[in-house]
Amino acid sequence: RGYCTRHTRDKCPHGCEGPCMYPSLSFGELTEYDLERAKKALERFDVVLITETFDQRDQKAFLADVLSSPRGFSIGNVNSNLSKKDEENKNSFYGRLLRSLAPEAYEMLEKENEFEIALYRHAVWLNHEQTWRWKKEVGWEDQDTVTNEN
Repeated sequence: RGYCTRHTRDKCPHGCEGPCMYPSLSFGELTEYDLERAKKALERFDVVLITETFDQRDQKAFLADVLSSPRGFSIGNVNSNLSKKDEENKNSFYGRLLRSLAPEAYEMLEKENEFEIALYRHAVWLNHEQTWRWKKEVGWEDQDTVTNEN
């Protein structure tokens, strides 16, 4: 059996092997149930990568090992156009700026995107856990620290 395109939040009534298409706001408001379902789907991936961390030495090595590539291989100029190199500014600069200039707009965006934010945070946590396990397996020298290669 293959996949169908039936839009449903519940188990597929057709017995498909995969989930039916995930709901969006066009199907109505998202719920905690939808978030938990999305988290479970994300947990089924062998590897969860976060693009903001591709410039970190450990993440480059992790990706190389996952792809069975030499550790020195280039994935291009990842994050090379960023003038903000430190972690705090790289990941939070515009959020902090919006929060300081328009706190009401920031709070509205945060509330409207609460499930997306929660799913992203879960992805970051999964990446951290997967990277930690990989570091233990390969004997990575700095298991508890993240080192930038610059």
